[in-house]
Amino acid sequence: MLAELALQLDEEEKTKKERPNVETLDDRWAQPFPPQPIGEDIGQAGFVIDDLSARFNVNSLALPPAKGPGLLESRKTLFQGILGALGLETNLLFPLLDWLDTDDEVTGKSGAEKDYYLGLTPPYLPRNGKLLRLEELALVEGFSDLTREQWAALRTMVAALPNTDLKINVNTAPELLLTAVFAAIDDAAAAKAIVSQREQHPFLNPSELNQIPGWNQAPMEVRSIFQSLNSQYFTIHAIGIAGDVTRGLAVAEQRSGTRLVVLDWREEVGTVSLTSPTPSVGMSSFRR
Repeated sequence: MLAELALQLDEEEKTKKERPNVETLDDRWAQPFPPQPIGEDIGQAGFVIDDLSARFNVNSLALPPAKGPGLLESRKTLFQGILGALGLETNLLFPLLDWLDTDDEVTGKSGAEKDYYLGLTPPYLPRNGKLLRLEELALVEGFSDLTREQWAALRTMVAALPNTDLKINVNTAPELLLTAVFAAIDDAAAAKAIVSQREQHPFLNPSELNQIPGWNQAPMEVRSIFQSLNSQYFTIHAIGIAGDVTRGLAVAEQRSGTRLVVLDWREEVGTVSLTSPTPSVGMSSFRR
């Protein structure tokens, strides 16, 4: 697949020190590849790649409190800031926490545990662990009420990575995500300064963030999120056109060196735009 080759060539160039070992929106992989003819009258194919390391990892909320109660609380605050920035109910945090944690104790007034889900038709059990894929959110109480447009907006802000880490690449993160994160700690000006700086010159070292006004006054739990400018996780949105048939596919992959490991894939509507980033328009159906 050409998209995978773009990710591999990008890593090879950085390994050879031809370019800084950071991900930016100027990188080869970040450039959309609109549908191009393939073969002789075979059809067309194109792709665009999302950096999942530029998203808030919802599985970071599955961090056991014993591993850092202050860290978990800061992540909760940031996630609620993201929900608020999207115009969503911030109390959606609580049923998500119950879906992720391992106990059956309801969190807050809007939480939901096993008894709630077993009362549904059809009944099912909460995961009580990390999400296997982002579509699983549709099973969590409250999230099923989101509109197609709200799902599309949420996808630009969050991801479900196979760990509880929370590292966001400021070079590739959407401006709205940065604004939501820093507004949650009353420092929205920092987001504007970061975006302005990266438009002139991408960050090549996390220490450069020290020059952002107010950066050193931000809580360490927040600053630590942005200490990596490398990206490991990507989603390839590909589209194929043959005659009157158009098919779309989204493949989530982890890059380790030049090795790519497929984590998940789903079909997408075949009419998504491949001329700009984040083309996905909604959540596909999910069943465990």
